[in-house]
Amino acid sequence: RAPSFSTVVGRAGTQRAAMAGLFGAIFGSSSSSTSSAGGPVAGAARNGGASGAPMYSFARLQQLYERLSKFRESDLEKGSEAVVETVRQITEALLWGEAHDARFFDFFCEKTILADFVRVLSLAKAPKQVKLQLLQSLSMLLMNIKCQTSIYYLLSNNHINRLIETKLDFEDEDILGYYLTFIKSLAMRLDNETVKFFFLQHPKPHFPLYVESTRFFDNRDQMVRTAVRTITLQVYRVGDPLVRRFVLQHAAESYFSELAFYLRDLWLRMDVAAEGAEEQRHFVAIEREHELQVDLLIYLSDVFELGVGELTEVLADRLLNCAMLPVLLKGVVAINGDSAVGDGQTRILAPRVALFLIRQVFDILRVPCLLAPLASALLQPFVPAALAYVLPEGPSVGEASPAAHMQEDILPNWLREHFVACLESPEDEIFLLAAVVVHGCLRYVGETPLALGATLGPRKSSPLEVYLTLLHSLGRQPFQNLDILRAFDKILFDVLLDPIVLSNRQVRLEVWKAALAGVRGASSGLAERLQACRELGDAGDWIYDVFAEEWALHHAAMPEFLVFCADPQRLLPASVWVAPRGASSSSSFPALTAGGTQDAKGEARGAVRAFLWGRRLLGRFAEHAAGLEVSPEDGGAEASPVSVEPPQGFSEGETFDLGASPRIVCGVTSSKGKHTRYLLLDGFWFMLVQPDPSTSGWGTIKTLCPLWQVQSLVDRGDPRTLQIFMHNRADKHDSQVTLTFEDVSRCLAANEHVEKNRQQIRLELMEKLVVFVDICSESLSVQIPT
Repeated sequence: RAPSFSTVVGRAGTQRAAMAGLFGAIFGSSSSSTSSAGGPVAGAARNGGASGAPMYSFARLQQLYERLSKFRESDLEKGSEAVVETVRQITEALLWGEAHDARFFDFFCEKTILADFVRVLSLAKAPKQVKLQLLQSLSMLLMNIKCQTSIYYLLSNNHINRLIETKLDFEDEDILGYYLTFIKSLAMRLDNETVKFFFLQHPKPHFPLYVESTRFFDNRDQMVRTAVRTITLQVYRVGDPLVRRFVLQHAAESYFSELAFYLRDLWLRMDVAAEGAEEQRHFVAIEREHELQVDLLIYLSDVFELGVGELTEVLADRLLNCAMLPVLLKGVVAINGDSAVGDGQTRILAPRVALFLIRQVFDILRVPCLLAPLASALLQPFVPAALAYVLPEGPSVGEASPAAHMQEDILPNWLREHFVACLESPEDEIFLLAAVVVHGCLRYVGETPLALGATLGPRKSSPLEVYLTLLHSLGRQPFQNLDILRAFDKILFDVLLDPIVLSNRQVRLEVWKAALAGVRGASSGLAERLQACRELGDAGDWIYDVFAEEWALHHAAMPEFLVFCADPQRLLPASVWVAPRGASSSSSFPALTAGGTQDAKGEARGAVRAFLWGRRLLGRFAEHAAGLEVSPEDGGAEASPVSVEPPQGFSEGETFDLGASPRIVCGVTSSKGKHTRYLLLDGFWFMLVQPDPSTSGWGTIKTLCPLWQVQSLVDRGDPRTLQIFMHNRADKHDSQVTLTFEDVSRCLAANEHVEKNRQQIRLELMEKLVVFVDICSESLSVQIPT
């Protein structure tokens, strides 16, 4: 994640011309163009000048050193070009000598030129261009010198540590960028051998490279923050015991606490951005703050992944006590509108934001010592006393706990009821985010309400409460948003079909009972709606369209669940979430049936969704009871139980003998003009056939769609024109075609044919749907598997 050196160099565009020769030497160019800053002197250094000396001659290096040693602070006031060019040429010569002539670096050591670099850099009146050139040159030397002896010299005599501690104008973005690039170059050289050059033990332990870089951990510049994180990660990899002890002490006393407070502030800023956000135009601010906190979480994850036990424990402790317990969990408590949890000054996260961020923590920071306390605080009816005392609304230290609620060092978990309230929230978005958190607890920690609850005696809240709340939501939640339903589908299968859950007989029975009750309720409600629509005849067959759409969606491919959970759009109302890529927009055509209000269709859609998903859940439990392998992803190939098979198969593009098939001649207008078509009067298909001019009586099918998916409408302005709307064709797209007839009678005959056969087929489908639901309802009386 660290920026490349060339990226950082690009921030000081005024130096590019002056560095052309240096880059040429580093990357193997045989010659470089003359720098405008160096003039004739620079050209002589590269090309040998009038004397014909070889390129980068030793004599030339000596001349450059003499020039550098004569510079005084007063000379800098007259202009910086000469100093910049001299330093650049010395660096270029050293890099060339590293590969071709060892005398170059020996001379550099003998004359302590590094000390001169540090001296010039520390001069108060040194111009910015000089300091940038010195920092750049030192970075290039560190990155490109291969000889171990040369590296040891550069790092010896404490020159580097003095340079690191030099007071520079860090308000200048260019200087800060070059300074941290230089320190990063040093950090990349760190190991158990070289660390002795940076870690000072006398008069007291001190580590300038580490300490000075951490000062900029929260800098507003992303490249600066990235450099700091790269440096600290390199330091943490060093296994020297004395260094590790110092780093651990520094992290415990300041750095890790500062990181935790910085993370807390980012979360509070994200909450401010999300407050009142109800439209997509508000999403930009949320996304910006979200990226900042994710970037920091990824860095913290990198620290954990180093596997340094002491650092992991300290960092987890600071994050829990400074950010997660007092900020994230306090946001969960706010679900009940308890304003007393705040002190009047500290902002409290909205429950939606808190739940979203908790899932982010589980997805990115997969460290048991950090996640286990969070999972216990959310799921367990009882928690260790040490955790209970630091939870929001927990008991104060020293407070006597009733013996009836206490077993040794275990106390009731006051926070859990607030989390359960999130699962019971009437707001779909909050309910979903709480369910997502339950999924994260099980996925990354293996935490269930069973582990601790099973060891306790009498208790107020059942350890199954979280699971049962999830199951009861099958009948309670309307699931008007398809994204929420699909995500919940994934959660239910992963949580309730987990081996830990299914291995417990009590849980298995309770889950089966709750699922059965939920499906029975959904089945009963759907059956009542079907009967009401059935009594309306043609005006009620809209419910079949709802079922057909939901069946197709029910068996569609599952979305990428982790991407869905991590999308900050979840902080917006579900009604303004952007549809996934590739999802088709809603049709602009009229509905297949005019009957049914929007409210009635919405209620029916929710009933169908709950029915289908409950049926699927029960099927998976039945498979498990039968000893079969359970896969939440199965079911995509299941054929619809409510369909009508065509008496004869046709396909678009097929050419066949029309014979004596009844037909009406009509015209179809397209972008290529008007064409003659036959409307074949088939009892199942809406079929437009193009006559074959070369073979009499033959034709080619140009348009094909089942009649029950077709709606016709006679144009009131011209009764010879018939509008045809085709829904859910084989290509998964709705389409429209306009037919024109020679007279009104032919148009009305065509319309009557379409409507009559369409209604007949749809009534048959309705009857099959009623039978299917009745059969499913009867099957729900099966014995509960043990």
